[in-house]
Amino acid sequence: MNPSKIFKNVGILTALSISCTVLSANAGDAYFTASISKEGKVLSQSSEWIDSVKYSSQKDWFATYEINVKPDTYQQAPAFCSASTTASGGEDDLLHGVAKLGAAPKQDRITVITSHIGKKGPSGDTSQNFMLICFK
Repeated sequence: MNPSKIFKNVGILTALSISCTVLSANAGDAYFTASISKEGKVLSQSSEWIDSVKYSSQKDWFATYEINVKPDTYQQAPAFCSASTTASGGEDDLLHGVAKLGAAPKQDRITVITSHIGKKGPSGDTSQNFMLICFK
């Protein structure tokens, strides 16, 4: 085997390994996740990025969660956020429950609403546990 090819390949592999390590280290700050209870309590978060959650519910309509982000988490509004229900409180939640953004994400807050889509009759309390992910 040619020693110069070995050194060349080792050099390339070393550069790739360092690049992957650097990208992996930066990937941790590229997005943030959180699990929020139906009462608006932060159950878990990928890092300490949420300052507070303001919760309100309008019976038979929807529940609103205003997630206030700690200062300096984002230099500008998140590029993308998504929410999804995580726990079912019964058949209505399972079949009709949704969590979605209530407005475009802002630098200092993300608004999520939960509701029952397509349910006949009064919806009652539409508050639901959900997960949230936001990308820088």
